[in-house]
Amino acid sequence: MQTEIKSNFEELLDEGGFSNSQKEIKEKNFNKFLEQGFPNKRIEDWKFSDLNQIISTNFENLAFSKKDNSIKH
Repeated sequence: MQTEIKSNFEELLDEGGFSNSQKEIKEKNFNKFLEQGFPNKRIEDWKFSDLNQIISTNFENLAFSKKDNSIKH
């Protein structure tokens, strides 16, 4: 599953129209997530989240949507 997530992420970066600096930031944070995984209850922001529900979710059906994040005036 991690390979598929990486592949989807790389595809998103390629097709997202991001600048090089934006890609670097996104890659840095994505790699940090892959290293650390999901947060646990010791992390204050997640202290009151229902982690059982998050963990029991079927992650095999994850799909990344490709939104148009550009600002239109």
